[in-house]
Amino acid sequence: MKLLFKIIGIVALIGVVLFIGRGFYPGEKGNKVANQVVERIKPVRTAPLKTGIIKYMVTTTGVIESAQRVIVTPEVGGKLEKVLVNEGEGVSKADVIAIIDQEKIKLGLVQAEAALKVAKANLKDIEINLSNLSTELLRVSNLFKEGVASKQSLDQLQTQHNSLLVKKELAEAGIEQARTNLKQAEIRLDDSIIKSPLDGIVTQRHLDAGNMVGPGTPIATIEQIDRVKVKVGVSSKELPKLAIGKPAFILIDAYPDKSFEAAISKIGPRIDQQTQTVEVEVAIPNQDLTLKPGMFARVDLLLKTHQGAVIIQRDIMIRMEDKYYVFVAGDKAARQRQVVIGIEQEERVEIIEGLKPGEMVIVSGQADLKDGSKIRIVKEGE
Repeated sequence: MKLLFKIIGIVALIGVVLFIGRGFYPGEKGNKVANQVVERIKPVRTAPLKTGIIKYMVTTTGVIESAQRVIVTPEVGGKLEKVLVNEGEGVSKADVIAIIDQEKIKLGLVQAEAALKVAKANLKDIEINLSNLSTELLRVSNLFKEGVASKQSLDQLQTQHNSLLVKKELAEAGIEQARTNLKQAEIRLDDSIIKSPLDGIVTQRHLDAGNMVGPGTPIATIEQIDRVKVKVGVSSKELPKLAIGKPAFILIDAYPDKSFEAAISKIGPRIDQQTQTVEVEVAIPNQDLTLKPGMFARVDLLLKTHQGAVIIQRDIMIRMEDKYYVFVAGDKAARQRQVVIGIEQEERVEIIEGLKPGEMVIVSGQADLKDGSKIRIVKEGE
């Protein structure tokens, strides 16, 4: 009995399957539809190609430096009597910033002046003696010619005359030496008054009054920061595009919403062999002293600008084997175009071959498309 029930169940199941199959695909027409692969129409969004301005930027980093930085040191040694500046103060060129004790220096100046006077008096005395001796030598020489004076007397006078001539030369040299010593004493006195070599800001005061200093001892650091600069390394492949005066834009973490305008001011004369970069200096106006030496900076160098360029968004391109493709909306079908790209600026890409202004490019839904895929253009709001 159980076997009979099983046989009846199997027969009933086969009947149901055959009935359902004929219901979906009745007759010959049903068989054809069953074998046919239905192609899916894919929804996409499109946008017309437009032209615009695109810029080729090279981004690098560096540290803000002052346009000029000088560590002021004395030329003479001694006790630091006064320091007249403080950190953060502005100074002008030739402003006095410190004074070294002048007592010993002034004493040396007085001694040099006295030594010059003595040297001059010595020369004057020799010149008087030489004049008198010259007169006597002439007289005795005439007497010798007349046979009145002896040869010995004449020779003695000639020797004395020659000796005085040598003493005169030495006295004249002594005067020059005394003048040199006096000039040096005057310079030492002038050097004891330490002056700023440039207009700028005192960024560091190294010593207070009362310290002993010598030539080369740092007293203050003065920097010119109404103009600042950044030195950056740029790939040597960009060298043909670099030029003095090309614009740059500086971004500082402390001022995230502000871009500081700058320009290339110097291009290094050599390429670093290890990094294959060239040093580029960028000058930045800083009249309000916002930028400080030591700040970390991002530098965008604007090396090329194209007007009227065909521009697309990077994400609508498809890359395959180092080639780039874009889908264009044709007559109810997508057409794949190979394109050649130019300048890349963040998410914007210049197309220099393969597309024309006004063409409708597929901007959404292109991921699964192939050349000739059926498409339906979705309008705004759908």
